Amino acid sequence: MGVSQPASCASVESIVRGTLTENGRPAANIKVMLVNSTGHLSDPAYTDKEGLYTFHGVNHTDRYVLRAWVSAEQPPIDFPIIFTGKGAEVWPIEIRGSSPQAQNAPALSNGDVRKFVTDYWNAYEKGDLERLIASYASSVNYYNNGQRDKSFILKEKQAYLRYYAKQRSFRVTNMEVFDTLTPNRKSVRFDFDYSVAHKAEPKVKHSTEVWTLEKTGDRIEITNCKSDLAKA
Repeated sequence: MGVSQPASCASVESIVRGTLTENGRPAANIKVMLVNSTGHLSDPAYTDKEGLYTFHGVNHTDRYVLRAWVSAEQPPIDFPIIFTGKGAEVWPIEIRGSSPQAQNAPALSNGDVRKFVTDYWNAYEKGDLERLIASYASSVNYYNNGQRDKSFILKEKQAYLRYYAKQRSFRVTNMEVFDTLTPNRKSVRFDFDYSVAHKAEPKVKHSTEVWTLEKTGDRIEITNCKSDLAKA
């Protein structure tokens, strides 16, 4: 079962659309609800034969999870979501392992996730390119660039670190970890403030990101990543 990242319009009151998939195919007749930062639940929606769900009148300045009732035998699963205001974006997130190996893989703990995210941004601040690239899987659904391999990510990180060699600082806050139906996979949403400088005064910005992490053996890797800011 997978879920695509919802999309929002530019106004505060938005139409939010997304799709649910199972093994790459549309998942029909799945109940979903939006849960905001205060725990308020939206009216339920159900996916159509194409796996599409739609919510109207959503305040996209708030913080939400998408709650999906995947099966009658299991409790609902929450997916962290973010809005970019740039139209529909499809980001399938595989939440159920498709093989016995995935189901039997070592469990990924919340503490491991939090340490991984913190260590990643510390490495970015120090310019540790090797550590950054080791954090990614061999193929990653990489921001708005689609599915990319490590060579693409390496070139992007090299260019970024060279350009902002003068100053880089990152501060992570509001980290939330979400379970999936696979023990070795979790989603994490976090905010971070960052300051980077080239030649002029530092640029200070705020961003929210959602990552999917998977553990294989002793390795934890990013398989999906999305931000409410476009990545160069």
